[in-house]
Amino acid sequence: IYDPYSGYPIGVNWAGAAGGLLLIIMGYLVALLGLYASIYKVGADVILDELRAMGPSATVRRRCPSCGAEVPEGARFCGRCGAPLVAPP
Repeated sequence: IYDPYSGYPIGVNWAGAAGGLLLIIMGYLVALLGLYASIYKVGADVILDELRAMGPSATVRRRCPSCGAEVPEGARFCGRCGAPLVAPP
């Protein structure tokens, strides 16, 4: 390669060029890995939140001691048989 202003040949530092290209590729791969890791973590958190919301602990229900029907939390009487419910300890 010649310098158009001086007419002298310009040496190319091929080792430096290859090293710079290698660093650019490595930086790209590290950034891509970080992106995938964050997507995986956020996806796992969303799935765990959905599973917790669907689990039995999300809606706590009691059973009537007389007939065994499910009664909502805070109910004082059974909706099926009308028996009074004892408050949980």
